[in-house]
Amino acid sequence: MAELALKSLNIESFVFWDNSVQMLETAKQRFQGSNTEFLLASALDLNRIEEFDVITAIQVLHYFHENERSDVISRSYKALSSPGIFISFENFAPYSEAGKQILLNRWKKYQLSQGGSPIECDKHIARYGKAYFPITISEHLQTLHQCGLKNVEIIWVSNLQAGFLGIK
Repeated sequence: MAELALKSLNIESFVFWDNSVQMLETAKQRFQGSNTEFLLASALDLNRIEEFDVITAIQVLHYFHENERSDVISRSYKALSSPGIFISFENFAPYSEAGKQILLNRWKKYQLSQGGSPIECDKHIARYGKAYFPITISEHLQTLHQCGLKNVEIIWVSNLQAGFLGIK
């Protein structure tokens, strides 16, 4: 997404914000430029006010519990200029236990087809609800609205992942 944005748009400033040294190092190798900034911090540390036109949270929010997730989205809302755009792609929770099992089994089959070992796949699947905390699509939409975002939409869905857009 960053590559496309930097190539296609006239971006004055692009901030890469992550709590992972490794992720920031990868971003620095790929996107070093005079208009890029790299910040090592948690999304819970976002304290900027009306500074960004667009904020993306790609595979971020599902690592937070409910109150922290709302805090991150509220902080993002405050950091957006008006009208700013918030885009998030997240893992989501199915509505039923049966749906959860069907989709997790499908995810495991995909991982196996891509060369993952059965043990690696089982470890990855076992993280659900323990290392990351997905919520339903409806809960995503409700949380985005409660944090102040307007015109909240689902922009993409595939298996256990969905994309959301909200406008300040």
